[in-house]
Amino acid sequence: MKFRKGESGNPKGRPRGAQNRDTIARKVMGQPVAVVQDGRRKKISLLEAVLTRHANKALGGDPRSALILLNEIRSEKRTEYSSPEEEHLDSDDQLVVQTLVQRIRRDLVAGGGGDDGSDAG
Repeated sequence: MKFRKGESGNPKGRPRGAQNRDTIARKVMGQPVAVVQDGRRKKISLLEAVLTRHANKALGGDPRSALILLNEIRSEKRTEYSSPEEEHLDSDDQLVVQTLVQRIRRDLVAGGGGDDGSDAG
């Protein structure tokens, strides 16, 4: 069956202006939220607030938050166009990553797996 000139093969297809999941997620995570840091109120992106919360929980020993952060870092690295020489962590960052990896491994070996029934969000 041929379509007439100017007629779509899928007339009820995606409506104009419809956004995909990635576009919506970027829009939502980019929205500013008010937080208090060091006794001062300031606005940061929702993404920054969420990642900061996970970083604090990871430093407190929450392996699920540590995995979320590490996955986010890996995901971001995949989208960057940098050479391996440009990817550099200073010694403090390396120490934090090593500490988190050790905690995660210890918890996994102990059978905890990080599932203590608490919510990771």
